[in-house]
Amino acid sequence: MKKISIIIPVYNAEKTLAATVEAIKSQSYTDWEIILVNDGSTDASLRVCRELEETCDKIRVLDKSNGGVVSAYKFGIQNASGQLIAFCDADDTYAPDFLERAVKIIEEKNCDFVSFACTLTEGNESHIEKNAAEEGFYDKTRIQKEILPHCLFNDFIAGQYYKVHVYRWNKVYKKELIDRFLDQLDEKCFQIEDNIFTSLAILNAETFYIDNTSVYNYMIRSQSITTAVSENLIDKYTYSLSVLKGLAEKYLSTFNPKQFIFLAWENYRIAFRKIAKGSSFKTARAAIKKIRESGYIENVKLREIKLLKNYLFYFFYKSKMDLLLYISFRLL
Repeated sequence: MKKISIIIPVYNAEKTLAATVEAIKSQSYTDWEIILVNDGSTDASLRVCRELEETCDKIRVLDKSNGGVVSAYKFGIQNASGQLIAFCDADDTYAPDFLERAVKIIEEKNCDFVSFACTLTEGNESHIEKNAAEEGFYDKTRIQKEILPHCLFNDFIAGQYYKVHVYRWNKVYKKELIDRFLDQLDEKCFQIEDNIFTSLAILNAETFYIDNTSVYNYMIRSQSITTAVSENLIDKYTYSLSVLKGLAEKYLSTFNPKQFIFLAWENYRIAFRKIAKGSSFKTARAAIKKIRESGYIENVKLREIKLLKNYLFYFFYKSKMDLLLYISFRLL
């Protein structure tokens, strides 16, 4: 049996962490370790981590100063003893057969990683998001032909923005694959860090497998780190996009040079919507100015986008109608 190291970055997750760990302990596959990486939490998370560690000899706790999610999971990987790596957020859960299904595929297909579908839950509503790529085995030839032209961005269709879903946590990887690009993971990336991780995994993989069975349950929480609005939100997006731009120029420009531009467009639209919903017009106008200064989305054409929300962003952004852009996104 191959041992799986499950990395859980922990930041102020005292209320949800125990349930997440219990779901992993209930897995049908039993050769695993859980590495809880406390990333400088200011609540009782470290105490909860220590209590969980005492209940199971397969749980290890690593404590570090706050450095962000990338630094947390990198630290976990560096201390992992398993041949395989999986991730879990500290408020999510696995389906009972997640690890067993993943190990079976990796062993039978001898692939570098396997990517699954996942279930996203917000309040009382849930929906399954699948990889846009069809199920099956992908070798290097198929990766270059079918995946790399859509590695960063596939289409302006919700749930199908990527051929291989961008999420880091709905997959299981060979550790030797991650070791190939671990040093390239920028710890300063806060937003879009999963795009960078997944792109590097695809670029470094010889083979992978798509299984569109939902095995991961992701909880969307209104106060989560991914939905909170800060004044420097656009700066965070722009920094991560600059890292992705470098990857695109180095590895992907011959496959589809516009996929980075579309990725930037969609992420800036998402970021601006958060700002419009939770901030003043003054803050939103400053955000629009920063987006324009980046220069990343100025070459998007009307015929290339889809959906009402994209058309609204296009017309008001291109026409420099900042107030109407703010009002429309605040109301929608």
